[in-house]
Amino acid sequence: MIIKDFYKLDVYRFDFEKVNTNMIEMNINNAISWDTLKIKMTRDELAGLGSFINTFLQEELQTDEK
Repeated sequence: MIIKDFYKLDVYRFDFEKVNTNMIEMNINNAISWDTLKIKMTRDELAGLGSFINTFLQEELQTDEK
């Protein structure tokens, strides 16, 4: 079971931590300005965010192909 994981791109780092059975905490950190944004969401909300991002990317790829 993953309790904490992260993804890093350019100047941003995304940290995910399991708070309890159904709650996830996501921290977004900017390595240059040291700004931090903390978001708590349910697993379903996080899955919905992932689905939203995937749908957006698929639509953009279709637009680019035209």
